[in-house]
Amino acid sequence: TGGMSWANVNRQFDKRNVWALAALPGTESRVFAATGRGLFSSTSRGASWVPAQRGLVATSISALAVDPEGTIFAGGSGVFASRDTGTTWEPIHDGEGFGRDQPLELYVSSLAAEPRAPGTVYAGTLGGGVYVTGNGGVRWAPADAGLDDLLVHGLALDASATTTLLYAATGSGGVFKSPDAGATWEPRNEGLTDLTVRTVVVDPTDPLRLWAGTGGGGVFRSTDAAENWAPSLPSRDVYGILVDPSDPNRVYVGTTDGLFRTLNGGTSWAKSDTGITFQFVFTIAL
Repeated sequence: TGGMSWANVNRQFDKRNVWALAALPGTESRVFAATGRGLFSSTSRGASWVPAQRGLVATSISALAVDPEGTIFAGGSGVFASRDTGTTWEPIHDGEGFGRDQPLELYVSSLAAEPRAPGTVYAGTLGGGVYVTGNGGVRWAPADAGLDDLLVHGLALDASATTTLLYAATGSGGVFKSPDAGATWEPRNEGLTDLTVRTVVVDPTDPLRLWAGTGGGGVFRSTDAAENWAPSLPSRDVYGILVDPSDPNRVYVGTTDGLFRTLNGGTSWAKSDTGITFQFVFTIAL
């Protein structure tokens, strides 16, 4: 139905909040759901779910990413990796230190895997900035020079350029852009009237087009790789944005007031949540 109506498939979750969803590439029937009480998986496109927590000692998971070799990374109270399609997990970081001199307990809010380099993963944290590993989590290093706001809610990656471009959604500093794979960052907030940004998304078909969801100012759109922003869906508290890769003019936005959809690239929006009984929509995935 293109997102017009929805059916409940979360009866095994016991009313847990779902913070992130991810499907394994090539096996779209295998889906993972990150919740405040662990990780669940489905092999039936969400028709049924089972816990997927063997070796996963963290109780709260809020971020998921998959690298080109199929390794799944889960972030929350630490970072975990699964190399057997989610059957077992191993801790690859406990959230302390992350390459800094002083111990620092950090919650991992977002993950982004480099599609051209297996084992290269970026982790956004709440209060500690961004970290990167190039070897699957054996070693981590800070990657936040110039990132003035270390409260990172979301990360987005554009690997179409010669050097990977990164974008960070921050708690009070707006959107930051890194032109050099996280080595340096600069704010990119021209036209962005709400600097509490919860999510930033790169259009999978056009790396110049970005979407940013804010904590009350709604959705903003950029057509020049974050150099300028324009309002699109106003006055909403936004948590999740999904661009349909088969039709990038079709965009879904999850808010505290339900799910919205545009069919014309953000010119107009309409509610699209028939059947959704809980109005807080935190994440959307295909």
